[in-house]
Amino acid sequence: MSQFSAIADMVREAERHAEDLSKDRIRATEYYRGTMADTPADAARSKVVSRDVRDNIKKVLPSIVRTILNGDEVVKFEPMAAGDEESAGQASDYLNFVVLNESGARQAIYDAVHDALLLRNGILKWWVDERQAVKISRHTGLPEDAFAQLVAGDDVEVMEHSEAVEMVEGQPVTVHDVKIRRTYWTRDIRAAAVPRERFLIHPDAVTLQDSLITGEKLAMRRGDLVAMGYDRDLI
Repeated sequence: MSQFSAIADMVREAERHAEDLSKDRIRATEYYRGTMADTPADAARSKVVSRDVRDNIKKVLPSIVRTILNGDEVVKFEPMAAGDEESAGQASDYLNFVVLNESGARQAIYDAVHDALLLRNGILKWWVDERQAVKISRHTGLPEDAFAQLVAGDDVEVMEHSEAVEMVEGQPVTVHDVKIRRTYWTRDIRAAAVPRERFLIHPDAVTLQDSLITGEKLAMRRGDLVAMGYDRDLI
């Protein structure tokens, strides 16, 4: 069996496991909404809708989130050796004041805790979102050296170009008008809670470390995959 076949088999096992657990997820969600399909009321009799699950989750969720996020430092790096104090402090400050605020981590933690209370597991992920972006710009009146420097990069494509001669202080000078397309990469840190129905884990696993495979089942648009760097012809 090839490596790819083995991985495909593990993915299918994880998908079947997720499908087997779907009944519990559906039931928990229905109870949260006050729908109790497994205890139907008798015909022509009155019925009561109970939202005890929702009420209790809403009661304890804020205090749990406050315990995690309301401290002076949500994340703290400890120095591993003498001389590491400054770098550990910088890493702590970067995560607490930059990453947590810019990555959406606070909302992600809130969502993961909510999932944990409702579905017994809250899955939190973080990643660096790398995407190709394109910027088109037009430049006029560039001298030779500025024009050469502008179009020298491998990430620059000249779309339109014209040149003319202008008199500057009585001397003829060649100037360039150019329209370019610049391709560059954007890199942003992101965090999110993984919906339980999309999370894949091997059925024999007890913890994440025990699992032969873990992942997230996603449906993505072709344009998003191209922006992430995948070959357009391949996908």
